[in-house]
Amino acid sequence: MSTEAPTSTAPQSPSTQDTLLAALEETRAELARARDDLQSTVRSISLDRALAEAGAASIAAARARIDDAAALDPVAAVAALRASEPALFAPRPRINPGLSTSAPRTQDDSRLTLVRTAATRAATGDRRALLDYMRLRRSAT
Repeated sequence: MSTEAPTSTAPQSPSTQDTLLAALEETRAELARARDDLQSTVRSISLDRALAEAGAASIAAARARIDDAAALDPVAAVAALRASEPALFAPRPRINPGLSTSAPRTQDDSRLTLVRTAATRAATGDRRALLDYMRLRRSAT
């Protein structure tokens, strides 16, 4: 008995072989196109991320200024673009530690609060809401 694995010895017709080889080549070409598309997409995402991290005001406008050769290294391309065209990037906000982040109250806010408190008092009949309303009314006038 032979220990070799059985192989198919049936000869295939030349047209079947040619068909299979053509299908194999077509599949290989499709795989190469898919790889190229994937690499292009990954480069595009990397470039978009680098532009967003750098604070680009318009990613589309900044991307249009970067050529394909420079996009191979997105960080260097964004740094070069930022140096050559700083107007494409939003200025970084400067936060002073002494400034308040909340907006100052205006008369409209106090009037709105007064109306809300009056509505709460009318709806609930709560004494505390009535006292809050009276205090707000005195301070508004």
